[in-house]
Amino acid sequence: MRALTVLYDSHCGLCRRVKDWLTEQPAYLALEFLAAGSPEADARYPSLDHARTLSELTAISDEGGVYRGEDAFLICLYALYDYRGHSLWLGTPSWRPVFRLGLSALEALRGTTACDGECGLGEFMPPARSNRRSSLRRAHARRSTRRPAYPTEGGTPSAGRAS
Repeated sequence: MRALTVLYDSHCGLCRRVKDWLTEQPAYLALEFLAAGSPEADARYPSLDHARTLSELTAISDEGGVYRGEDAFLICLYALYDYRGHSLWLGTPSWRPVFRLGLSALEALRGTTACDGECGLGEFMPPARSNRRSSLRRAHARRSTRRPAYPTEGGTPSAGRAS
């Protein structure tokens, strides 16, 4: 997979804010955004239920995979440099209910406010990192400085945590 097309509700302020945030993030995959229910979305994806895409985030991979709702949010996070790891653990059986609860809270906001700077959501969304290489270097440095969790050959236990 090299690209995702994300169908979002362009009339929803919250949806536009999340789209803007995703656009600002450095990503492994190319992200393209289309307004759900638009003539372009209808023409490109005629087999989709476009009424459903207006009420539920939908992401389509360049390989043809269709992700809806919480799976679409997870695949969008998976596409981002700084959030791929988050998507992997949020998608596990033990964290999925917590993730679902968070999405329910966002859904509750969706219909109640325009969220164009009024809902305060921007305060909780971390800014994009300006240099993706620096974040990749930091991740590599963290990995390369970890000590083994098991005793070394000399028999002394290490002070590091498990990898």
